Amino acid sequence: MSLLDNEMTVALDELKANTKVCRLKTAFDQVHLRMLQLSSKCSVVSSGDLTKKELLIVDYVGNKKMCIMRDIAEFLNAPVSTLTSIIDKLVRKKQLYRERSDEDRRIVNVLLGSEGENTYEVFDGSKYFMSSSMLDALDEDEQDELIRLLSKVSKNAK
Repeated sequence: MSLLDNEMTVALDELKANTKVCRLKTAFDQVHLRMLQLSSKCSVVSSGDLTKKELLIVDYVGNKKMCIMRDIAEFLNAPVSTLTSIIDKLVRKKQLYRERSDEDRRIVNVLLGSEGENTYEVFDGSKYFMSSSMLDALDEDEQDELIRLLSKVSKNAK
């Protein structure tokens, strides 16, 4: 039994018949696999017992420096109630900590904890290595074009 309805099945069949879509999917699969290989080396070193979702949250908070639960929930497209237990675990692991806002005591900010700063630093560093690895395969003009195209796609992707 398929999880796709008839309309989705027809649309998917049309996409599978499009050679450019197939070539792009294959290229994305290869890049994704390579990124997983590189990031798994990093996550073993930096995060130890973190799940992928937990590592994603630590990375998000590290990028934002400080955020509230709703920000993380929107990023993950998950309800805040679901997120609470994950954040609790990350607080116990010293990856994150909570802090009440000085301006509005009802607001609880989420920040990197002592372990989270290390995890974020190593994981963020692995993204630089991945980026460099991707660029190494291209000449200067191709590098600029890749960056331009990926920026355009990320801004317009649905």
